[in-house]
Amino acid sequence: ADEVVRRIYGGAKHADHVGSAYIFLSRDRSPEADLRAGKYVFHLGRAISATGVVMDESGTPVAGAEVLVGGRSESGSRNAKSEADGTFTVKGCAGGKQMVTASAKGFSTTTIEVADLGSDPIKLVLQHGQLLRLRLVNQQGQPIPKAYVWLDTFRNGQINESRPVPVQADFSPRSDKQGLVIWSNAPDTELQFDIAATGYMRTNEFKIHPDGKEHTIVMSPALLVSGKVTEATTGKAIP
Repeated sequence: ADEVVRRIYGGAKHADHVGSAYIFLSRDRSPEADLRAGKYVFHLGRAISATGVVMDESGTPVAGAEVLVGGRSESGSRNAKSEADGTFTVKGCAGGKQMVTASAKGFSTTTIEVADLGSDPIKLVLQHGQLLRLRLVNQQGQPIPKAYVWLDTFRNGQINESRPVPVQADFSPRSDKQGLVIWSNAPDTELQFDIAATGYMRTNEFKIHPDGKEHTIVMSPALLVSGKVTEATTGKAIP
């Protein structure tokens, strides 16, 4: 429908190439005629392959590790598994500065920032992590079960080169009946979480460094907003 065409946005992607630039017809209407005629061309970018090895602290290769190039929630990220000798090849990656992550069972997730992807082989060292214990309670000290806890993997705020790269781990559990959340191999760095539970106000940007101790998070009850709608001149209620 004509009314909808100018709300369209999109692009093209393929596993072996870098995705095309996105077009937004609400911002730039110049592609509209070619789109309607079926002549618009999306240009995919040239991709490179990221290669390297995953090993533990002693230098032993780690097989079956997940290697991620890019952000965990980014559409342009690429991933692969390390081989028996720890080596990996991740195809379809964009060049330049990229985050590269390795994760494997029994180890803490490791993320590094590579200045020029594809220029040299990448070495990812997995370590045994720290114990993280969080207890979620209400203002009366009662446990809050089934609360959602998300590890924030985004680089929020102003870019700060001295700030550590956010670890691209996949950690999004729910609290148990005692309100507990436990991560046995948490990365040994400051982590940031968002927390939500039914009936409570959301807690964002909760920062903590795993240290094995139990940390209590007190959640505030959600607010109930009420009021009345009336007609301006008569004051009569409007249902």
